[in-house]
Amino acid sequence: MKKRSMSKLLAAVLLVVGSMFGAGSATLEAHAILLAPPPFKTCRQMHRGIHLFGGLYRFTYGVAKSKKAAARQVAAGFHRPTISSGAYRNNLSLDRDLDGTACEVRWP
Repeated sequence: MKKRSMSKLLAAVLLVVGSMFGAGSATLEAHAILLAPPPFKTCRQMHRGIHLFGGLYRFTYGVAKSKKAAARQVAAGFHRPTISSGAYRNNLSLDRDLDGTACEVRWP
């Protein structure tokens, strides 16, 4: 299965199980934690990737919190970063200039 379809399946299972036991909000929080990419210690680790939960999380050109932030990076001469608000939020400490993109990579 693809990563996205596996994520949807996991979300559905967590939602059903949580609603059966009356833990709706806790289940949704657990779902968000499981699906959000992990926090990386360094930009090098983010660019190379990390194997976690049976999947590879890699952001070769960094991660942006929105399309607008990604477009700003491209206009400034950087590669287009992956757009993921969850991944950005988990790696906010790696965004040194606080421009909405963590670990951006400039064109050579």
